[in-house]
Amino acid sequence: MHTPGAAIDFTYIGRIALILVGLYVLSFIFSYIQVIYVRYRDEITYMFRRNISEKIKRMPLKYFDTKTHGEVLSRVTNDVDTISTSLAQNLSQIVTSVTRLSRHDNDADNKLGIDTCWRWSPCRCPSHWSAW
Repeated sequence: MHTPGAAIDFTYIGRIALILVGLYVLSFIFSYIQVIYVRYRDEITYMFRRNISEKIKRMPLKYFDTKTHGEVLSRVTNDVDTISTSLAQNLSQIVTSVTRLSRHDNDADNKLGIDTCWRWSPCRCPSHWSAW
């Protein structure tokens, strides 16, 4: 059914399509950065494991009289895994922090420009439900 006087706004649709393409490109860039960061994290973890293994090989046998080899390996493995996990979480924390600091909100109580609520998600912040 055709309504007289109604037309399709192709300029508006084009703008939306460009925004969508831009978001896909941005998503690709962030995914690529994440892949690079994972490689970097894995190289650091490997380097730690290799250096620790070399250090254990150079330790005097007298040290292993008081501690079992399994105890030493367990401690080393746990420490390296903790470092690896910490490195894995740093990227997401950096992105979250930059995103929160870069957003601007016009609330009177927000002196630093830090937004504690996402305006586009009314489910997250009950104080903004009335705005929707």
